[in-house]
Amino acid sequence: MSPSTDTTNDWKILAAAKKASVDATIPGEWRLPAEVIAEYNDETKHQSVMDVATKFLSKQELEITSYDHSYQLLEKIHSGEYSALSVFKAFAHRSAIAGQLTNCCTEYMFELGERIANDLDAYFKEHGKPKGPLHGLPISLKETFNVDGYDSCVGLVVNIGNKNKLVQSATVDMLLEQGVLFYVKTNHPMTMMSADSENNIYGRTLNPLNTAWSAGGSSGGEGSLVAQHGSMIGVGTDIGGSVRFPAHHQNLYGFKPSADRVPYKNKMASGEPNFLGFKPAVGPITRCVEDLDVFMRAILEHKPWTFDSGVYPMGYQPVELPQKLKVGVILAEAGGEDVEVDKDVQDMVSSAATRLKEAGHDVVFCENYPSFQESWDISVGIFNIKVKGLVSAIDKANQAGEPVIKSVTNSKFLYNWGYTTTEKAVELRAGLVKKFSEWEDYFQANNLDVLLLPLAKQKKYEHDTFGTSPYSTTWNLIDFPAAVIPHQDGCVQFVGPKLMDEKLLAVLNVADKAIN
Repeated sequence: MSPSTDTTNDWKILAAAKKASVDATIPGEWRLPAEVIAEYNDETKHQSVMDVATKFLSKQELEITSYDHSYQLLEKIHSGEYSALSVFKAFAHRSAIAGQLTNCCTEYMFELGERIANDLDAYFKEHGKPKGPLHGLPISLKETFNVDGYDSCVGLVVNIGNKNKLVQSATVDMLLEQGVLFYVKTNHPMTMMSADSENNIYGRTLNPLNTAWSAGGSSGGEGSLVAQHGSMIGVGTDIGGSVRFPAHHQNLYGFKPSADRVPYKNKMASGEPNFLGFKPAVGPITRCVEDLDVFMRAILEHKPWTFDSGVYPMGYQPVELPQKLKVGVILAEAGGEDVEVDKDVQDMVSSAATRLKEAGHDVVFCENYPSFQESWDISVGIFNIKVKGLVSAIDKANQAGEPVIKSVTNSKFLYNWGYTTTEKAVELRAGLVKKFSEWEDYFQANNLDVLLLPLAKQKKYEHDTFGTSPYSTTWNLIDFPAAVIPHQDGCVQFVGPKLMDEKLLAVLNVADKAIN
């Protein structure tokens, strides 16, 4: 009986064996001394691990992995100065170091990465040109993306050993055609409904800026790895802030597009979908604002609907922004604990607003906007829809006998309310439609180009302390594109109307220059 179906085995044995098998794929010369791991892989210490890798990388590896902008690295590869193989080896080594320090990696796909790199170099030698626009670009994947030959455990012991049951994700197929170099998959929380990226197989992903802080979630492994220069672009998913929170926690850039712009086909889910709620979206985490556009342009210019028929049949839509943007600003909604925002976060948003105004943009503070509390209540209801016969992530954890992680048991938005009635499901769906109409009308009535607001109550969170997320989840609920960019020692959030993804990307470029 395979590990993925045998529930009589001790979950601890299965989890430990899986983790050990992953660790064994790290080449011996790349394994850190035990004392280094013991010193830095510690979630109780307020310490940074950002400089540790520099002690173990060669001069060339440091150079190759030092770039913050993809175009800088692509120029070197496409000119022939760097081979794809040398780029693979540098980023594979750095990702192995990052994984040992912060538990951010779940699969070291180094055999695949070396094979891709050799094929790319052979193509370049034969044709004298790159295979595609992203030829040789090292990109990492959240573990939920299926890659042929590798498990997608999604943080659940029952899924260990499932690689032969999976079909490669459409987004992976798309990016491979453009020459992307895949070599690693990254960690996320059990259930994927937590801002702490921890599970019983791979442990807790740590924040490299401060290992006592949360790395965010659910795409926390991507945030941690990208921050440590172990990848140029991290591909995550977002259903309530799961791309934006890791970016926020690690002072990175994160973009949640409208749903169904980027293929979601053949991705591994933590539980069976009920199709009654709102849709997740695939989005990038990067170290610069331009790379958000690099990723989205690569997807949208490659006819993604031919890989996933559920994607909108619309390519990349170039936009010309007005010279003066109209920016609506929200600091915090007056109300209860769910919508509270700390003063230092409000001050950070105000500072960004001031910079935009100084740059000549029309900045207005919003009044009488739709209620975030109401949106949050609807979202919580949808998150907790339970349909008889469908197996949830919690059900799968119980099936293996593994305990549910603390951040999920502490959650303020996952409840056991029993099965959802048809009447309740219809009521929640009606609430979603109402909120969409309210925000659509608000943007139009106030002639807004973009909203500027907080993402979360706090700038940073300690482990297992994350609370509610109305300022992030609202935009998943109504399917508006949303993004975060760094400012001061945190991130601020920008939001645009549904399907105006390219406009929001252009606004982010303008805003980043103004506030940073």
